[in-house]
Amino acid sequence: MEYRLAPLVAHARPGPVIKGPPGGSDVPAADAYLPGRILRAAKFTEVRTTAAIPSSAEALGSGSTETTAKLGSTATGTADLYKSMALILSSIASTAYDKLTAIRAYAANKTATLMEELASAPTGNYQIPKQLSYQRDITEADASFISASLWIDGVRYDLVDVSISGLRLTIPVST
Repeated sequence: MEYRLAPLVAHARPGPVIKGPPGGSDVPAADAYLPGRILRAAKFTEVRTTAAIPSSAEALGSGSTETTAKLGSTATGTADLYKSMALILSSIASTAYDKLTAIRAYAANKTATLMEELASAPTGNYQIPKQLSYQRDITEADASFISASLWIDGVRYDLVDVSISGLRLTIPVST
């Protein structure tokens, strides 16, 4: 059986334009970042980290490798707590942007598995900056249903009870 979308309105105005991440120096309010609504429909959880962890950069613990960073004494020892968060490692580059990496997994022993392989084991200080991040909930079987309107060549198409079945994000890394 084949379903086709019929045009609904010939002169519809386009929807909101996404110009980039929210501006300002503070993490936006919950549900304020428009692309975040799409991520939540794909079973991502919005995580608002409104203060850096720790508040001042702290020394890494011993035992870091090219693919892991052993966080310091003030890091919480709860598994997966920092998963998917950005991480600043002072020793991996000279510019602020290049010092940024991400945490793939986090263990109760304060070992953060990194999203990338570094040239050498990190040393020096670390900090998790304040951020708006999204974590995928892979325990759910079905995605949420959403409704959306699309404008193609000036014609509006309304999609109702649509679920996101695939999502690709391109994220630059520091190396």
